[in-house]
Amino acid sequence: MPAAWPRRSTPRPRRARGRTHRDRCAYGLAIDINTFQNPYVKGGRVIPELARWYLNGSRKAPGMIHADDVVVRAFADIGWERGGDWNSLKDYQHFSENGT
Repeated sequence: MPAAWPRRSTPRPRRARGRTHRDRCAYGLAIDINTFQNPYVKGGRVIPELARWYLNGSRKAPGMIHADDVVVRAFADIGWERGGDWNSLKDYQHFSENGT
């Protein structure tokens, strides 16, 4: 993986997108997994920009999370929800205890 690609291998406090408060990941109430292979999408905007290739859900590339994967079921078993199931935007990397 080129060094210029965004990575998030350790938790670090960050502001929620478009807000002044910290996101739920900063408090251990959410987690983002493989942020490049499971991008954030709102309208035509994809973050990270170079991750658009991964939006094709029929692909089975390493690191991609699909709706029927064991990681999705494991989080569902403890009551967490996936951002990839949201209607207003898709945050395929995101899992949280309250669905936000």
